[in-house]
Amino acid sequence: MKPDFLSDYPALSGYTGKTLIVYDGERPFCTRFVARQRLKDSVGPLSIQNAREENDLVSALWAADFDFNAGLLLIWNDQIFHGDGCVNRLALLSSGFGVFNKLNAVLFRSPRVSAFVYPAMRAARNAVLRLMGRKRLLQRAR
Repeated sequence: MKPDFLSDYPALSGYTGKTLIVYDGERPFCTRFVARQRLKDSVGPLSIQNAREENDLVSALWAADFDFNAGLLLIWNDQIFHGDGCVNRLALLSSGFGVFNKLNAVLFRSPRVSAFVYPAMRAARNAVLRLMGRKRLLQRAR
């Protein structure tokens, strides 16, 4: 669950020093998770991007083979955290205020627990989304 570094992706060099979360806006679990995070106090200015909206960042991340169907993505401190690494880092960065943030911190603050629990949660989320008739995000042509 080691993070990638922005410096490994020249197309992402414009995001150095920024904090961003990229998520699938049509996924109710992702949307609620992002909405409940209390990060601004700990990370400063934060930009939240919907991976379904066409923009340079999303295109560059797809081109770098980050799959938003596999989970959220966080760019923080010039590092890229994806999937279980993202929820782990968000748990470490979020404030301890509120039931959601406390539960999130307890569940995901351990990288090992995040790596174990996250795939099961993603599988359950995908099953619910199939039942809801939601479509997977498709990688855009470059």
